[in-house]
Amino acid sequence: MDILFFFKKRTDFIRRFYEDASLVFTDRMSKIKDGNPPYDDPDVCSESAEPPYQAEWGRAKDSLEVLGLTCVSMLSASLDLYLRAWETELGVKWSEKRERKSFSNIRD
Repeated sequence: MDILFFFKKRTDFIRRFYEDASLVFTDRMSKIKDGNPPYDDPDVCSESAEPPYQAEWGRAKDSLEVLGLTCVSMLSASLDLYLRAWETELGVKWSEKRERKSFSNIRD
């Protein structure tokens, strides 16, 4: 089995997924920043001290951050699968005590 091939396929997917999905949010943020439609007509009667479309900007920014965290989580799972596949391929057996000692600083 070509372990590296499947790892690269997964990471390529994650990269493309982030790039494609983030366009919605970055485009919305750019439109708000530049005052382009539909964010070109702020409510002039509003008595709020917030800048126009602050709520929309915040939602887009929060969504972009959640998307990034989701992709990091997918990358973490992919790396875990990759390393476990190599353990199996190479016949590496960790005793539970040794594994706990080796990775204790990572989990804490």
